[in-house]
Formats: sequence, structure tokens, C-alpha cells
Amino acid sequence: MENIFIENSFYTDDKTKEKIIKNTLRLKNMFWMNFVGFVALRKTYPENQKIISYFQSDKKVRISKINDTNNDFSLVVKLFYDAGFLPKSVMDKITRFLYIMKQGKEVKENAFRDDILKRVFTKGKMSKMKGSKKVMSFVNDFYEGKSTLAEIIPGMVDLALLNKAYWGKEFATIARPLVVNDNIKVDVVKTQQLIVVDASQKKADFQKKTTVKQALVQSKSKLDVYIDQIDVNTVRTNNADLWAITYKLMSIDENEAKVLLAKFDLKKIMIGNLKKYSERGKV
Repeated sequence: MENIFIENSFYTDDKTKEKIIKNTLRLKNMFWMNFVGFVALRKTYPENQKIISYFQSDKKVRISKINDTNNDFSLVVKLFYDAGFLPKSVMDKITRFLYIMKQGKEVKENAFRDDILKRVFTKGKMSKMKGSKKVMSFVNDFYEGKSTLAEIIPGMVDLALLNKAYWGKEFATIARPLVVNDNIKVDVVKTQQLIVVDASQKKADFQKKTTVKQALVQSKSKLDVYIDQIDVNTVRTNNADLWAITYKLMSIDENEAKVLLAKFDLKKIMIGNLKKYSERGKV
């Protein structure tokens, strides 16, 4: 798979690069977000080909060879080192780790914490290299064993999406579809459990209408992303996909509904689902 990025997303000219280097807080935030974030992404989605390709298609990762054409993951380490935050002994260890990542090898969570992060925390100038409180809360929770890499990913992605240009666009661009897709699947399943009930429980289910409505409102911003990724070939046998489309139909007009149904060839199936809702009252 070809890399979707041809160079870093931090800057495109020397002037912008200089601004980043001079803004030490931003540089520190960029380091923790991209270095820890990308490792967490690789660990959480070990079979994802886009992520594997991202690392494998990076340029040379020897510290003397890293330049502006490298990916954000390796470049931010070089920028951080050049700014004087990391001693050479730690940088040498990280460089070997960058090479392992480029080879596409699986991330070992405990090894990353104990061999890499521990060196950064204990050998680096930690008092001077801390980023903002929010990003460091994710890093510290992992380092202290309070959270796994998979558990800190959603929060880091939410933070990165607030201002992709600030953190670097590569992490948020790659991570967002994966994390949002995971979240919406959980939301849809939870909401489905509130709606799909045995006939004897219909009355109780109707009384839960307000709870269901709240769940739908919370999921609304994620539905479009989820629906865009639905496979037209398997949608008819995937209950989560069918319910997601049902929820979407309840918030759009007739013309939009026709387009959506035609896209997945679901007119007969979805009319049946919508009739159930009309009989029980709109959610």
C-alpha cells in the first residue's frame, strides 16, 4: 500500500518550521501526541494495513538522516532531540525503536513503557519537557500503568481533532475513522439493545423512549462517518449497519431517504423497520 503522505504535516517552509521550534510548548505537545499516539495506534490496530504502511513507507529513520520528508512520527522525535530535550543515549534507543516500527513489527506494550518511555522520563529533562496538562494526563496514565495504549487512544484522538494543524494532521487523519468507527459500533449496539426487545417487553421499551432519544442524539455526529464505511455487500446481514441506517432515516427528509435507501438497495427492509417505529411512536 502506498503511503498517503509524501512528507510531514507540521510545516511546508522554513518560516513555519522556525515558529514551531521557537514555540517550545507546542513542540512538546506535538512530541507526546505523535510519538505516544502513533505507537498506541499501532498497538491497538495491529492488522490495519494503512497504519502498517504508514510506518513502513517512512523515510530513513537514523537520526542523522531524518529530514522534512519524513512522517510526523519520526520527524517529531528529531525536532524534539534537536531542541535539546533528549540526551543522545535516549535518542539512540529511540532510533532503534523507530527502525523496529518501520519494519512493521508488532508493538509490545510493556517493552515500550519500560524500555522507551521509562528512559525518556528518567534520562531526559522531564521537568522541562512536559506538555500541556491534558496530553500529559494520557501519557502519565499509560506510563504509571493506570491505562493501556488502547484505552488512551480515544481521548488523544478527541484532543487532536480539536485542532489538527496544531498537533500535526497525520495522527488525527489516520486515527479518526478507526476510533469513531469503534465508538459508533458500541453506541449502536447499546441503543439496539434498548429497542430490539421481546413482544412482552414492548411497553417497557416504549417507556425508555427518552433514554433511546438521548443515545441517538449523542451518536448523531458519528453516524455519517459510520454509514460511509458500511459495505454494501454485507449490509443486509449486519444488524448494527441496518440500525445505523434506520436512525439516519429518522433525521432526514423524504428525498434524502430515497437516496440513502437506493445506495444500499434497502427500500423494502427499511420500510419494515420504520413501520415498527410509527406504530410505537417516534423516538
